[in-house]
Amino acid sequence: MKKKSLTLIFACLVLFLGACGDNANESNNADNTTDNVQGVTDTEILVGQIGAQSGHYGVYDYVRQGVQSHFNFVNENGGVNGRKIKFIAYDDKFEAKTALQHVKRLEENDGVFALVGNVGTIQTLAIAPYLEDKGLPLIGVTSGAKGLFNPANPNIFGSVMSYTIEIDIMIDYLVKEKGVKTIFISYLNNDAGKETLDGVASALKRHPDLKVVGEEPHLPTDTDFSVAAQKIKEANPDAVVVGSGPSTTANLKKELHKIGLMDLIFAASSTGGDDPNLYNLVGEEVWSGTISNTSIPIPEVSKDSDMDDFVQQFQKDFPDSPTSGFSMWGWSMAQIFVEAVERSGDDLTRDNLKKQLESFENWDGSLYPSITYSADNHYGNTTIYITEAKDNTIVPISDPITFDVETKEIQYIK
Repeated sequence: MKKKSLTLIFACLVLFLGACGDNANESNNADNTTDNVQGVTDTEILVGQIGAQSGHYGVYDYVRQGVQSHFNFVNENGGVNGRKIKFIAYDDKFEAKTALQHVKRLEENDGVFALVGNVGTIQTLAIAPYLEDKGLPLIGVTSGAKGLFNPANPNIFGSVMSYTIEIDIMIDYLVKEKGVKTIFISYLNNDAGKETLDGVASALKRHPDLKVVGEEPHLPTDTDFSVAAQKIKEANPDAVVVGSGPSTTANLKKELHKIGLMDLIFAASSTGGDDPNLYNLVGEEVWSGTISNTSIPIPEVSKDSDMDDFVQQFQKDFPDSPTSGFSMWGWSMAQIFVEAVERSGDDLTRDNLKKQLESFENWDGSLYPSITYSADNHYGNTTIYITEAKDNTIVPISDPITFDVETKEIQYIK
């Protein structure tokens, strides 16, 4: 009798453990569904952003505004796949240490699903190991630095053209269209800024008769450019080529204007020249004539069918901010994210989001001309327009110019 009871107890125990195992498997499987993905519920997707909202580089806050405005537009039109987007943004004051603190806050305290529209090369390099550790995707960053994209980082998807290629194209334009034969180089003295020199080296191979008559590095916190301006005056170049941020670029041109070099060709990278707010930093008289480049023409000349949506929504959300420049960057980065979410469908996980991004091939659904990602290429954008500051705005003075990443050829599209 006792033996039968023990046998029965043992059989029940086996059945109980088997049932627990089945429940455990069901729980593990559930962890892989959207229901258990951080920052995602049936009704909401939580997204974060880190960038300068104040300080020397506070002008980049327009990127955040652009991201927020597009998410507002999406939410007001029903959301994406039935979910609204909630957006949290923190001010890192353009400091790498602060950016790292904020990314941990967004991941560990706020519980975001992804980051969209971060600002700054040094800041993004600082958080890259953390992104890798957590598998946290970052879609859109105001940087084309090779340290972020060469080789492709599985968690970081860009939208700004490679700094090296950008400078290469801009100098090619100056030589062919402006007859420039001598240049002076001013660049930010860090890894990203030094890519300006890589672009110059590439341009010199295309144009062996072009001469560099001087170069001068500077720091992101520099405000006094009087020494640099005197060196430029003594070198007497046909053009100055600058690879830097907005405030440093503007301060250099202000100093050149002060010593009488008003007619010198002044060409700035998109990170330092592609925003009308620069007029506010130094005045229309100083900033007018600045040559730069953009991937998104201003609304007044754009032929993009989505531009009206951007202008109307952004003016409603931020009526005191300009509807051009960095705000368009943010809007476009948000468009890329929303498209990837749509493609993810019911399988909205971080891994699948990154997989869907790598399926973009000449996608033209944002304000950018086209976006292409692959496992080996996360730059995203390879097309720019050369621009000039005129009449308190920034207008294209070229047709689209594309860089073929395979042949390394610069192609002027008519």
